[in-house]
Amino acid sequence: MQFDSGFYHYIVDDKQIVACGGTHFETEYSAQLGNIHVIPQYRRQGLGYQLVKSITWEILTRKEMATLFVAQKNYPAISLYEKIGFSTYKPVNIINCSMY
Repeated sequence: MQFDSGFYHYIVDDKQIVACGGTHFETEYSAQLGNIHVIPQYRRQGLGYQLVKSITWEILTRKEMATLFVAQKNYPAISLYEKIGFSTYKPVNIINCSMY
């Protein structure tokens, strides 16, 4: 479903996907980055920065705004997003509900 609803970027090393991400959903004016992941042994090499910057650039060629959600205590991700130009709009509380 992710591939049908938006676009997806990934970085490959030796035929293995080591970093990936894309869009969660879009409106007429914005798209939200989502599923950003770099496998642990490839972190702190700039791949996350390259990936997020590439996804953000593609969104901004099509839309007025790129958005994302990040956990308030995920300081490495927040630092990365701020380097690219993201800023905090407002903190939100996520409430999870499970039937099981």
